Order: sequence, then structure tokens, then C-alpha cells
Amino acid sequence: MKSYKKCTTATLMALLIQSTMTFIPLLFGFACLGNMVIIYHGVVILSVSVCLCPNILLGAYRFMTLAFLIHIVTDVFNKFKDGEGNFKASLAIDVSGLLSLYEAAHLRIHGEEILDEAIAFTTTHLESMVSSISPHLLEKVTFSLNRPIRKNLPRLETRHYVSLYPKEDFHNATLLKLAALDFNVLQALHQQEVSNITRWWKNLDFPRKLPYARDRVVELYFWILGEYFEPQYSHARELATKIMTMVSAIDDTYDAHGTYEELKLFTQEIKRWDISAIDVLPDYMKFLYQAILYIYSDIEEHTTKEGRSYCVHYAKEAMEELVQAYFTEASWLHDAYTPTFEEYMSVAAVSATYFVIITFSFFGMGKIATKEVFDWVCNKPNIIKASSVIGRLMNDMVSHNNVARNNMVLRKKRQIKCWL
Repeated sequence: MKSYKKCTTATLMALLIQSTMTFIPLLFGFACLGNMVIIYHGVVILSVSVCLCPNILLGAYRFMTLAFLIHIVTDVFNKFKDGEGNFKASLAIDVSGLLSLYEAAHLRIHGEEILDEAIAFTTTHLESMVSSISPHLLEKVTFSLNRPIRKNLPRLETRHYVSLYPKEDFHNATLLKLAALDFNVLQALHQQEVSNITRWWKNLDFPRKLPYARDRVVELYFWILGEYFEPQYSHARELATKIMTMVSAIDDTYDAHGTYEELKLFTQEIKRWDISAIDVLPDYMKFLYQAILYIYSDIEEHTTKEGRSYCVHYAKEAMEELVQAYFTEASWLHDAYTPTFEEYMSVAAVSATYFVIITFSFFGMGKIATKEVFDWVCNKPNIIKASSVIGRLMNDMVSHNNVARNNMVLRKKRQIKCWL
């Protein structure tokens, strides 16, 4: 046995729902790349051997299923190439197989050229077929071209496929019933969480006390839901969403409301984490500062009970770094300074909030989020740096045509200028 992988219930359900077959038939019949064992909660539930199936539909499904669990050698796809090294033109006849290969190829990692070629090949052929395939296949193809499984949120993918699954030639009615029940029960929990957070937002009287701040409760909850949707993270979602509403309010304060002098004061006082610092702030900032301290007190209480009081230190560091980035951008605007692209990105990657979101997401995850995990995040490995840069550039490209906040207009103009 060469490789072992633990699977969560969510992973197993995703593998079932995202395929048109049950889990065991997807894997059954593989032989030749080595043995694999799948362990669920310490129990061996499936032991199979891995090989390539001559059928592109089954081959792609099997590769996709196993690639969720272990790294698979991609050379197996060479079987579907012709003598000139191109994917066989005959593959384009099988729409379902082509779509499966398209989805499987998105599980590629850097350097897997054959999967890069597979994406180009399948995308070209699938796009050319949209006017000549059945309505059912058209719905599947259009959805996947817009948002492949690998780039979609699990719950959105599940919701979409639950409606498509009954239209498949072969489907399991019991599996469909269980999937729909699972989705509805969990959705009810999510709706209750949004209700709780909305009530909290209104009880604190945010709309009246910070009228310039956008009400983004549902939007920000959806962000956090993208990180973890499982029922055991209910408290984590509520806490992280509350924190992100504070981040959004701070962002609006720096972009659309605060004077330079007020922002300078707030930046200084946020590093003190002391209620006595409130006296030097204007009234609207006093309210915001108190709300932030209240949430951090909740974090401290919750994590201390779990024996993870060290989380508070990382939470404060992340917030301090973010606020400092906001102030640096405000200072550039105040001084009419246009930074170099490199200088801009070093700050803007932080103000994109991805690092803060990732840090906050660990607070409610229990003992799995050890001190070592937080140290890893704070060292900003390449995956976090890349996510922050991608997020910032996407945000800037979208928002430069949709800016309605005072300082935001000027700031976006300077961003474009430093790019050029």
C-alpha cells in the first residue's frame, strides 16, 4: 500500500454528487499504478488498485475522483493522444467524456503540461458544441465552462448538480434524496446564522451610528461560507463574519469618511487595544473602536476556554497590519504621492484583506488550529502571498469602473497611474 488519505464526510459526498455514478464503481477496476487505501475515521472503507480506463469518460472521472485524495501521475492521459502528440480528434464526439476530461484537467498542478493541453483542447471543442447539443448537456457544459468544479464553491456545485442529477440517464434516487436533505438541513443552519449576525448588527445600531458604512452582512457571511460550510463551524462562521463587518466598516472609514488627522489617531490607538484610548477619538470612531474591542473580547473568551488563548495575539497582529496598510494608502492620497507598482503592491496586498480573512478563519476551528498553524500563516507562505496579490488585482480591475466613495475615486486613479 503506497498512499493513505483521510476523507471527510463532505469530501465523500462531493465525490458522490459530482459524479454520475456511485463512489465504488468510479474506482472499481483500476489496476497498475499501485495500491491505494482510503481511510474514513480510522476505518478502511475502500481498497483499490489504480489504472487507466480506455474510455475517456470513465478515465477522467476516475482521475478526478482520485486526484481529490492523492496526487496521480498524469502520464496516464497519454493514452488519449495520437501519434503526433495531440489529443485524438475522435474524443470530441463524446460530449460527456470531453466535459469530464475538462473538469479533471483543472486538478492540475504547476508543470503538468498534458493537463494544460487538455484544458485548451476541451475548452475549444466544448465551446463549439453549445449550439448543437441537447438542453440537458448544454446546461452542464455552459455551467462548467463558466465555473469548473475545482474553481467553484462546494455548496454551490452541490445545489446546481442536485437539480441536474435527476435528468441523468442513470441516477440513484436514494442518493439524490440524501443529497437534497443534506443541503436543505445545512442551508437552514446557514440561514439561522445570517439571522443571528443581522440581529447583532442592528442591535449595535450600526446603520445609524455609522451611516457611511455599507451593510455587507450577507455578502461577508457568504465570503466566510466559502471557507467552511460544515455544521461544526457554525460559531466560527458567525465570529469571522462579525470580524469582517468590522474590517469593512474600517475600510469605509479610511476610504470615505475619516479625515487624515482622525485616521492617524485611529491607526495609533488600534495598536493599544485599550478602552481608555477611546477619549482621544471622535464620537463615530469611539463606537467603532468599542465594537472592535467587544469582538476581540469574545475571541479571547472563546479561545481561552479551549486552551488556545494564543489566538488573540495573532488576531491583533493581523488587524494592526491591516489598519496600517489602510493608513499608508490614505497617506499617499493625502500627500498626493504616487507609489511605484512594487511599493503599491507591498501595501495593497495587505489591504486586500485576504491575509486577515485567512488568519481569522482559524479562530473557530478548535484545536486543529495550533500555534504552529498561526505561525505558518504569519510567515506568509507563497500560497497566501499569491492569493493576496490575485485578490488585490482582481479587486482593482473590477472596482476602478465602479467607485462611488470619496477618497476611493482618487485612490483608484493613482492605482492605475502606478500600474502604467
